[in-house]
Amino acid sequence: MQYMNAYQDNNITTRHSTQSSMGPLLLYAILISVSLLSLPKTSISGYVTHITYVMEILSFMVLFYRQILTRIKISAFNVHVTLWWILYVLIAYAQHTTTGFMPIFLWLNITIILLIGNLYWKDNFEIGLKHLSILFGGLVYLNAILLILFPEGLWIDNNWVGRGSPVRYLFGNLNQTGFVCLLAIATHSVYTFHTHRGYLSLCLLVVVSLGSVIFLGSKTSLVCLLLYTTFLICHRAIKRPTLVLLLGSFVYVLFFILIIWQGSSIETYPLITRFIENTLQKDITFSERTSIWSNAVYTISLSPFIGHGIQGMTWNDEHLGGSGPHNLWLMILLQGGFTLCLYFIGIIVYTLKLSLKTTHTPNIAASFALCTLLIMSLFETYNIVFIFFLIQITYYTTTLTKKLNN
Repeated sequence: MQYMNAYQDNNITTRHSTQSSMGPLLLYAILISVSLLSLPKTSISGYVTHITYVMEILSFMVLFYRQILTRIKISAFNVHVTLWWILYVLIAYAQHTTTGFMPIFLWLNITIILLIGNLYWKDNFEIGLKHLSILFGGLVYLNAILLILFPEGLWIDNNWVGRGSPVRYLFGNLNQTGFVCLLAIATHSVYTFHTHRGYLSLCLLVVVSLGSVIFLGSKTSLVCLLLYTTFLICHRAIKRPTLVLLLGSFVYVLFFILIIWQGSSIETYPLITRFIENTLQKDITFSERTSIWSNAVYTISLSPFIGHGIQGMTWNDEHLGGSGPHNLWLMILLQGGFTLCLYFIGIIVYTLKLSLKTTHTPNIAASFALCTLLIMSLFETYNIVFIFFLIQITYYTTTLTKKLNN
């Protein structure tokens, strides 16, 4: 009888927790969806952007007030992420950013994510993962349907300054589509390994994601999704995940530095040239990325410690020869110098070290997803907010599964 009463009390507590978290999770979903979608610059999309900004400000005020009332202990992880973003904003305005209020709203986005995680994820981690899986999966399926209906793209960006294609899909260009697919598979795999439910839907999501990036022709996204899919298939056979991660990352970074970064200087090596052109189906400059990276390194050397702040596409095209540096690390160095980049690396190392201390499959899945994203980021720059979002998923997966298992 006591057991039954305790069971009923636990069910009531869980139900109340779920109901109390539904509002913030719904808001969470709206903000994430709007942030990921790519909209043409029209008066309607301008209204959507301004409404989103108002929602973010109100959300921050309500969540921050609730955080003060509840007096929940703030983790060292949250403190360091917050300090990193404050530093990011300060450097942006000290270096006369040309992007207006964007740095502030980027900071607001990540702060809202941290507050929701601190206030609600600790009470019902499983529900949070489930809703995120549904959200990202739904976006991937919607994108797949739109690719079938509009194979030539949804719209053309007439203001595009870069060297790439101005054709835009649901999430922007083809590389951003691969990024969202990785987020979807990552959250779903963590949920599935944590709850032991949803294996079939995870398989379907992987197939649709791979089909989408193959259709779009994004080689970076395809390689990284294949890497993560290989992990999902072989995760039971991996006895030392830390060693696999370190070794795999080392080989990939070595390949990047010794071969890809060299650009035209590898023309004298026919085996390497054939591998890049025939196997990877890329030119030896990787769509002019090598020259952009060289320009970025020179620009960074002009202000190595605090960078140049956040600049627009016109500034990037003038200084880099492209719309952006096409590399996460170069982007952070350009925007905040070694000060910001080393701090960012510290947060990554702390999160992965914490995650890989245990052998729980959800922790390893989150860590592999984060490392896969960092590999993708050697060739492309993605929304920095969602990079931190995946870092947060990795952190909470580690701390909360550890708490549940204890």
